Amino acid sequence: MGKLLYVGTYGTDDPTRASMPFVATLGALARGHEASIVLMGESVYLLKGQVADAVHGIGYRPLRRLLDETIEAKVPIYIGSSCAKAREVTEVDFAGMNAYITEASDLADLMLAHDRVLSF
Repeated sequence: MGKLLYVGTYGTDDPTRASMPFVATLGALARGHEASIVLMGESVYLLKGQVADAVHGIGYRPLRRLLDETIEAKVPIYIGSSCAKAREVTEVDFAGMNAYITEASDLADLMLAHDRVLSF
């Protein structure tokens, strides 16, 4: 089975695209693949509870459900440190989510550790 990395960059500006890394991750898990998520740019806002509760992409389950299923599956979620800092997303926002702050320099290592990378 494969090891897949999904990169999200959209937030409330495009709820459908914001949901896609989570939908794709859950689909990969259902097929027996490993998956991880990187959130950068506007997508880091999705880890704030009130934001996750408000996002619902067209044709998908609400983001809150997708995020909860992703967390329950213990999927690693990597958060761009400068993106989080600029948007005041802190460890308090993603406590208990199997989420980690990562530096931009770590992104290359993450990509190379996976068989495929898909960005939304």
